[in-house]
Amino acid sequence: MKHILKVSSLAFVLAGCAVTPIHAPAGVYAPDAGFTVTLAEDWSYFPPQLSPTLTGGFLTQDGPILNRVMLMTLKPGDGMMISTSKSVDLPVYKAEQSSIEQVEFLTASFSRMGYQAVEASDIEPLTVD
Repeated sequence: MKHILKVSSLAFVLAGCAVTPIHAPAGVYAPDAGFTVTLAEDWSYFPPQLSPTLTGGFLTQDGPILNRVMLMTLKPGDGMMISTSKSVDLPVYKAEQSSIEQVEFLTASFSRMGYQAVEASDIEPLTVD
């Protein structure tokens, strides 16, 4: 009986350490990426620990399969995904990339994530504060 009690106690302690999605209320929200975003509606934030193959976390309203907005800060040499194997070649961000190369980096990254028929259209410059 003591053994069952110890196992149950350990399970409760470990469950308390589990990472779960976080409620991201409408308004200014600060994810783990070093910047803030302004949300018009409530979202759920999945921190990086819940997506070990992604560099950052993401927001979703209906679940990660239906919609997600990825939030990450990339330094030169970083990719949007974390390689689980040294033999896998993943797209990486480079500081000197032109606008076209940045778009190619994004479309190649989304393709590697498993999205199908990724293409960019009607691209316009955007200033981010």
